[in-house]
Amino acid sequence: MSDRILIIKYAQFMFYRQWNNFKEYANGRGIGIIGDIPIYVSNDSADAWSNREILTIDPEIPAPEYVAGVPPDYFSKTGQLWGNPLYRWRDSSGRLRDDTFNWWSKRISRAISLCDIIRIDHFRGFDAFWSVKYGEETAVNGKWVNGPGQELFNRLKDDLGDLPLIAEDLGIITRRVKKLRDGMELPGMKILQFAFDGGPDNEYLPHNVKTENCVLYTGTHDNDTTNGWFYDPDMPIEKRDYIMAYMGMNDWSDFHWRMIREAYASQAALAVIPVQDITGFGREFRMNTPGTTEGNWTWKLTKGELTVNQMDKLRQMAEIFSRIPAGTPDDPGEDEIEIADEF
Repeated sequence: MSDRILIIKYAQFMFYRQWNNFKEYANGRGIGIIGDIPIYVSNDSADAWSNREILTIDPEIPAPEYVAGVPPDYFSKTGQLWGNPLYRWRDSSGRLRDDTFNWWSKRISRAISLCDIIRIDHFRGFDAFWSVKYGEETAVNGKWVNGPGQELFNRLKDDLGDLPLIAEDLGIITRRVKKLRDGMELPGMKILQFAFDGGPDNEYLPHNVKTENCVLYTGTHDNDTTNGWFYDPDMPIEKRDYIMAYMGMNDWSDFHWRMIREAYASQAALAVIPVQDITGFGREFRMNTPGTTEGNWTWKLTKGELTVNQMDKLRQMAEIFSRIPAGTPDDPGEDEIEIADEF
């Protein structure tokens, strides 16, 4: 057992050394790295094993008393039963528990040291989370429970300073969730694949994105690829016609590039394009299907799938829509421009 532990320690040492070299290389070329931090931990994780006092784990079994999930939504009619133990956010007097806060402060701090920006998953769970009694077969019979809210983020900001976070604010988003997000001035997320349901008032349609303080995705790791979604034979023809009319399309060709262009043309400060949408892959290359436990997270980008032609297209759109930061190659910063002292 001791030899096995040493092997794992050495593998982790090598990984972090290589990661730090990679991050330094990217940052030196003006490239920032967005990381991802899930809100919950697995019941069989090292985090749960060593921090049971901050989780809804019954020490006598040991198993969770209540587990995480979401109610029925866009992805699943019976909701999503994740099965992760929930946090014990508050003590008997209603105060935010110091041990739970300290664990989160260390977690955020570590994530920030590894990446430049962190997408914090299931942000709405910090306002209120869906709690399901352990043993339920679906997430239908759950209830909303108040989360730590503004108090957690205020203390995190006091501890860590500015929080370079993206709030994954998808799902059932209430005024309270928006108030929490906006109170911390965190950018939320907009998903183009969600934009074409519900008519012209849909908040994800590019013309309804009124703020720069957001990140716009064609789709996320939980969505089908853009081509898989659009060319799905089960998509109602009326919906496809509406999408084409909105985008001013006359034919179905190169749809993924039409969506990328919509993302780049939006007011969102940042546009994120999954690599499967850049390559134009279909649904067989989907990353993850929420609510399922098999066949996910198996796709891997291989050498040669990204081409110079694709990069040229992206750069051209970035130039057209002012998405190339000042100081990048072929875009001289102020110090490189000759400025006369007087006319």
